[in-house]
Amino acid sequence: MGSLVLATALTDLDMQTARLSTILRSRVLTSFLREYADSQYSSESLAFLQAELTFREHFVSYERKGTLDEEVQKIFDTYIDENKAEMQICLTSDEYTEVMAKEGKPEMYSRDMFFPYTDNPKLTVERDIFPRFRKSEFFADMKERVDNPVRPYLETVAVKRKSILDRDIGFDTSKPYDFSFEEIIEDRDLSKVFLDYLEKQHCGENLKCVMQIQDYKARWNDASAGPEESQDRAFAIYFSFLQPGCPEEVSAESIVRHEVGGLLARKKPPLDMYDKLLASLLVQLKQQDFEGFKKSGQWGDLSFVVREMEAKRRAMMRKQSSSACALM
Repeated sequence: MGSLVLATALTDLDMQTARLSTILRSRVLTSFLREYADSQYSSESLAFLQAELTFREHFVSYERKGTLDEEVQKIFDTYIDENKAEMQICLTSDEYTEVMAKEGKPEMYSRDMFFPYTDNPKLTVERDIFPRFRKSEFFADMKERVDNPVRPYLETVAVKRKSILDRDIGFDTSKPYDFSFEEIIEDRDLSKVFLDYLEKQHCGENLKCVMQIQDYKARWNDASAGPEESQDRAFAIYFSFLQPGCPEEVSAESIVRHEVGGLLARKKPPLDMYDKLLASLLVQLKQQDFEGFKKSGQWGDLSFVVREMEAKRRAMMRKQSSSACALM
């Protein structure tokens, strides 16, 4: 979804004249329509439109990765084959015969092979599902979410994070320590030193995104955080780093953006929704930035930071010990 599409969507939503075509052009907006359709047990047509669009957009990628046959069969088995499809769409007998003639015949596979069969599903969505969606709470949620995608309160929430001091690394504060990439990434205080280096190189967006994904996963598993916070964090990550044209946009495969965008309307998005992006960003940071960081002046700051962390921890332990003694 490009920034122009988002701007158009906002205008339409504000005027209460949202068009289906606008919604379908946006993976994020479509996710709300899909959640509504699922709640009404009538998502077959919309699900097929989503699958067909994804197939067209990633056809070349499927060919390159050798997964084209699998993706084609998935659409047949899910939406078309009357003997297998649990979400079978409505086709005329001629359309059904025509499309089934392509099954299992790679020489007939093409980028647009399923596109001729989208007319009836579009009509179903436009005439039956979409008018009801516009009157539903799902539409109101969509408008409110897109108008305010990033919630400022997230910056004030305490997140339980890992610390290098929690691990037995044999750290000797009197000697230089050769920190590993993983040790730095897992510790927020050390990550901030790495981030300072990256921002001076004008390339801090990947690590910022990694840190927000780490917080998303940490709070997802925290019993004190409700599902709304998970959705808030999921939206903040998408609109801060994946929304095309955003100031700190990271490099990500379009299929990853599409998968994530399709999950944003969930009341509690899945824990692993950003795992593919996280893995990609970590590879980029390790291969493109870490060696430069090790040769920089900031590398020496890491040992100083750990010494400060250790001193603070010992001071806290002494304070807790004193408080316990005073209560005896």
